[in-house]
Amino acid sequence: MANTIDLSQFHEVFFEESMEGLDVMESGLLGMDLNSPNEETINNVFRAAHSIKGGAGTFGFQEVTDYTHVLETLLDSLRSGELQLSDELIQLLLESVDFLKHMLQECQAGRTVSEQEIQVQVDRLNSFDGNASASNSGSPDAEPATAQTETPAPPTADAPWTIDFKTTEGFFRTGNDPYRILRELTELGKVNAEVLTDKLPVMSQLKPEDCHLHWKLELSNSTADEAEIREIFDWVIDDAEITISRGDEMPVKFSTEETRDDPPSAPNLLGDPAETPAARVRKEGTYQQQTQEVTSIRVNIDRVDMLVNLVGELVITQSMISRFKEHEATHGLAELIRGIEQLEENTRELQEHTMRIRMLPIDNVFQRMPRLVRDLSKSLDKEVNLELRGNATEVDKTVLEKISDPLTHLVRNSLDHGIETPQERMELGKFPEGLVEISAFHEGGSIVIQVKDDGRGLNRERIYQKAVEKEIIEPGTELSDSEIEMLVFSAGFSTATEVSDVSGRGVGMDVVKNNIEQLNGHIEVSSEEGAGSTFTIKLPLTLAIIEGQLVRVGNDVFIVPLLSIVKSTQIDDEEHKVIGGESSMYKLEEDYIPIVSLKDVYRIDADYTNATEGILVIVDSVERFGILVDEVLGQQQVVVKSLEANFKEIPTISGATILGDGTVAMILDMAGLLRESRSESE
Repeated sequence: MANTIDLSQFHEVFFEESMEGLDVMESGLLGMDLNSPNEETINNVFRAAHSIKGGAGTFGFQEVTDYTHVLETLLDSLRSGELQLSDELIQLLLESVDFLKHMLQECQAGRTVSEQEIQVQVDRLNSFDGNASASNSGSPDAEPATAQTETPAPPTADAPWTIDFKTTEGFFRTGNDPYRILRELTELGKVNAEVLTDKLPVMSQLKPEDCHLHWKLELSNSTADEAEIREIFDWVIDDAEITISRGDEMPVKFSTEETRDDPPSAPNLLGDPAETPAARVRKEGTYQQQTQEVTSIRVNIDRVDMLVNLVGELVITQSMISRFKEHEATHGLAELIRGIEQLEENTRELQEHTMRIRMLPIDNVFQRMPRLVRDLSKSLDKEVNLELRGNATEVDKTVLEKISDPLTHLVRNSLDHGIETPQERMELGKFPEGLVEISAFHEGGSIVIQVKDDGRGLNRERIYQKAVEKEIIEPGTELSDSEIEMLVFSAGFSTATEVSDVSGRGVGMDVVKNNIEQLNGHIEVSSEEGAGSTFTIKLPLTLAIIEGQLVRVGNDVFIVPLLSIVKSTQIDDEEHKVIGGESSMYKLEEDYIPIVSLKDVYRIDADYTNATEGILVIVDSVERFGILVDEVLGQQQVVVKSLEANFKEIPTISGATILGDGTVAMILDMAGLLRESRSESE
């Protein structure tokens, strides 16, 4: 029995590429100039929709195919000039992209969208005539648009079209289906089909997975032009030869032969929205023959994670071997030392190249911001321009996935609380349009992301009063300007006067802070009243391998992330202060910072008996504080192993690592350590 093709193996590729196509559609729609729309941008949006439609048909997601066909029809009206570009049309198309994304996500999860929900959205697209009414009925509860009482007479059809449709033998093996082509053709008019079997082999030589048929088709009662007919066959262009003619006109023949005289180009295995998934599958199938042309490929994240883990083990091994460097005086170790140095260099290079596999441009997150700003501006009745800088800055995939929500919260906060209304801005002598800038750049071994606005800035007096009302601080507490500004990250804090869809419930900014701390990063805010605010996020480039400072307390060794360390120092009696007989403080510049004793937190033995006998490692995380240890050891890269996945979650520990001597050392969680220390002292 012949083997059938399991198309489900290509589903993930289809969903991933469809999501990329939706991103192309959204960014194209957001970037359109209402006064002078770019024809190529409109074509790109149309082609992305067409590619999704074709892929959905190939893989059996019929409801997606049918809905996208209606959307494609509306886009084609825009492309042909029948519809004029307007803000209402852009809004409807953006909401259609959202709904299509919802449908694809449901299909990916093995669920279906209700027919009623789909019909509501289809009616919105069909009823749009350039008025705002169609765009304002997008909720699932909206009534379907009423049908026209009078159906306009169809345009007069010209002479019938004749189409010669010849497929290759491998037509079925790439997931194509002639029935789908014929079904789409019937939407253009009446179709008469004649099946030609002259190439059909005898039964003994017949292979069920091969296609030996071709068709002569006649399309009548149709006003379609050659381009519309050709568009239906675009999906199978790589596996067929199509000839289109009408009356005495010169036949038009098109197939993959058209481009075979051109020099071969590198296959875009990352996915071009204008290219069909079936064509990409074929490219991946011929990858071995085209390796020298490939510039980029898709990499399964599980394989990348395995590679990263192996490199981590290599780093551990290198760390173990490096211990022999301490015995240079021993006879016969010179060559071993040179070998170790070479191993260190090779390991570092391998690590850098491996980690780059996981590095993705932050534009993957940034590209969601224009839509967010556009929608929020409309709902808040504000005019806001968005500037994005450093889109190509690369960051680890894990960090990238977890920074999206915090960044979204910060942008929403800037638009809601920061940017004034156009009227307010003009009264203050500002331009009516507000400005939000989002930038990203590398700084040392970390990535810095800034969200800056030119709005009203933070009202420190109001923040202080709200913090007292919410019992976040005691009345009369003396705080610096920066400490007052950081109060906006307190749980339950909000200065909004009323609850809305955007803000006022006291959630958001504390979530931002907590999420960033979980990434071993920290956030700062600076503001000038009347001029705007800047939120600065500092994160490690990767969470898999970090630069760490080894510290010792008694017989135990801990790791402090180097990114968090400000400096290390010994404590003088004059700089040390004990409050209430328990809380130990250290004078840093003009302020006192708390001291966290690892001996007390973990109830372990230490060499020091009081603070002045130990070493204070000053860190900057949630706030500045000092960690009291016996000794500061060397710095080294450490491989982060998850305790939560392998043991259980420990509030003060972010992970563990294996040192060069084979022992396990805990990696300290700065925010958790400070919280635990304070809860014990209460």
